[in-house]
Amino acid sequence: MQLRIVYSSATHEQYFQGGGSIGTADFANQPLDNLTELQTLHTPQATIDAIATDDAELAAVLTAAAGSWASRTLPYDMMPFGIIGTGVMPDGSQFIELDVELFIDRTFDDWQWYVDNDPTSADLPAGFNEAWMSRRADVKTFKDTPSNVQVVIKNPLFIYKPTDTYDGEMTSVNWNEVGLYYIYGWPTVVDAWIYDMNGGALLATDANMTYSTEDVLDYLEWARPCRQFELYAYTLAGGAAQKFWTNFVACVEDV
Repeated sequence: MQLRIVYSSATHEQYFQGGGSIGTADFANQPLDNLTELQTLHTPQATIDAIATDDAELAAVLTAAAGSWASRTLPYDMMPFGIIGTGVMPDGSQFIELDVELFIDRTFDDWQWYVDNDPTSADLPAGFNEAWMSRRADVKTFKDTPSNVQVVIKNPLFIYKPTDTYDGEMTSVNWNEVGLYYIYGWPTVVDAWIYDMNGGALLATDANMTYSTEDVLDYLEWARPCRQFELYAYTLAGGAAQKFWTNFVACVEDV
């Protein structure tokens, strides 16, 4: 299954000129920062619970694939693994295109490496069984149904102060007609729409999204012991988006 995520986002900009602040502004439709992670093999828990009654092994495989960030990518970082396209829509919003099957293959390939080279490694998921390796095709078939997939966008939330000008990728320095300015902080997702690239169906909108935050150890700078992330979890074919799409198509066809 191939997905297109069309989203709008905003980041904060602080202007400086001659050492003094001359104003602030929020800039919309910024690309997600290169620390953003996409978790594409997540399965809604209710779906796993339902399948576990008939196929406990497949449920275990799905849980292991969903429970880690092993299958992830970094958007806008030199077109990394799993991303098949990025760009800007005509209205100025951003988009990311990804292939879920590629993530499935990489996950199984990672597991196979441990089976062949380090079968007792603690890096294998809890409860791992070598028999899982025969379920690759079953997982691909299962994940080809949108309602069996939940896409999670994990995005940095920490906003650096404009005085933190030596944080490298965390603060951008540029010029425009008003002089020197700094852009700090990371984009926050304002809204997102997820489409099935094969059939063109709208699978999810913010109506299908749950939002939470997560604090993690900041490995980039010792002076900041933790960093906060935003987590946007989009349930595909979650009802509201599909109803909207059906009504929209019907309206267009009537016209």
